[in-house]
Amino acid sequence: MKIDGLPVNFSISARAKEEIDTMRQYMNNRSPGSAAIPMIAWGDLIDDRTGKTAGCPCVGFYHQSQMPEVTRGIEKVSGVDVIFFITSRDYWRFENKILDFDPKRGFLLS
Repeated sequence: MKIDGLPVNFSISARAKEEIDTMRQYMNNRSPGSAAIPMIAWGDLIDDRTGKTAGCPCVGFYHQSQMPEVTRGIEKVSGVDVIFFITSRDYWRFENKILDFDPKRGFLLS
């Protein structure tokens, strides 16, 4: 059972796991310990020119120094420790979906 927030309701594909690992290595090669735990969220992107919005799953990382604050929110998803940073407004978007990755489209839900 999740301590805080909403429980994970999706899985992660092998391609998405590989990209998360690639991102972690890239970040840690530039600053050791900078990519301690992946965070998965929903992001709304706004086009500066048109004002139109589009949403997509987003992947980022909490820094090692933030671990004491976020440890209780860690959940295991498809064998990967993550923090699912989601609001009730966007929770449904992940339900029974697979977080995947496409080199041309980025992270997506299928």
